[in-house]
Amino acid sequence: MTVAADIPLRERILTLALDRFLLPGHEQLSMRQLAGELGVTPMALYRHFQNKEDLQLHLLQAGFTRFGGYLARSEAGVTPIERLERMAEGFTAFAIENPGYFELLFLSSRTLPGLRDREAVKAVALPTYRVLLEATRACIRAGDLPPSEAHETARDVLAFCVGQAALYVSGIMNWSPEAARSAANNAFARYIMRLRSRR
Repeated sequence: MTVAADIPLRERILTLALDRFLLPGHEQLSMRQLAGELGVTPMALYRHFQNKEDLQLHLLQAGFTRFGGYLARSEAGVTPIERLERMAEGFTAFAIENPGYFELLFLSSRTLPGLRDREAVKAVALPTYRVLLEATRACIRAGDLPPSEAHETARDVLAFCVGQAALYVSGIMNWSPEAARSAANNAFARYIMRLRSRR
């Protein structure tokens, strides 16, 4: 993967790191190797990131910040259930438009295991989960979803969205982006109908 030289170095580092941390054997990847691929000195990387773990944490932060922007599209919904549907649409759009970040955040086996501070990882991931959780609670309060433990329903919705998006990102279904959006929207509508039938 080549990274355009006219992009600011910090963004070039994150772009290359995203690609490299998704490859097998990334645990052995060093800051020196990343610097070599970027054509800069290791010290140039350390001006932006303290060490490899700091780089990985910032990579996750960048991914979840981007993901949060897609979830914010839910604000266009008028009712709680419409907002939840927009959130699912945003999830699919994020996966289609940012497949590397989607894979890193949701499909990688124990995301970036080199990160020893798992509490820091949770702190980065929790804000987006809380958005989904609050949307789920609003649907339950409005009677759009059956009364249940909101965390359980939110986890189910998250699992559904991850699974649906993974069908596109993995290439299993050989969908175009438009077909993936349509399939995800239709599947989520059926899923919500099944949930609502349990009220």
